[in-house]
Amino acid sequence: MNKFFLQCFLITLLICITSCKSNDANTILIPFPSEILAKAPIEGTDGKYVLPYTSDGVLTEWVEIAIDANIGEDLGGLVGSLLGRQLVGNVPFIGSTLGQNVGENIGRATAINAIGGIEVLKESSDLSFDSLEDMSRYLYKNHFSHPYYLPAIKATMVFYPELKGIYNEAIINAPRW
Repeated sequence: MNKFFLQCFLITLLICITSCKSNDANTILIPFPSEILAKAPIEGTDGKYVLPYTSDGVLTEWVEIAIDANIGEDLGGLVGSLLGRQLVGNVPFIGSTLGQNVGENIGRATAINAIGGIEVLKESSDLSFDSLEDMSRYLYKNHFSHPYYLPAIKATMVFYPELKGIYNEAIINAPRW
């Protein structure tokens, strides 16, 4: 009898957690990966953005190298951002945004050099997207449970700095079943 009660309690709790909605307009509900719709990637690397996972669901060589080198810990972004701010930070009428953009580009170049060049990035990938929003949703839906998901996303954000600004929003606003 106790086992049955415990199972009923857990099922009821799970239903409440997954179905309860907040009335607070400021609360953001993050969908489960299974709830969102995601477009299929482009086969090959003809898209603007290559995926950090292959079609077999394993990390690409460039992401493995980036993770091993701690590039995902924002090495490229941090170094590049500091250099960018130094280069254009003191120029009148140019805001810190330009310095950050220059820095991110320097960081991206640093990261690409650290993995062995753009050729390694292209050769080890076999899927791509033309939209970072679509790529974000696909990664979340299909790879969220992968043990190296977070390091892979962090590394990818160094190579595609604009992903930082849209990743969460793309998932929250993803079309749902």
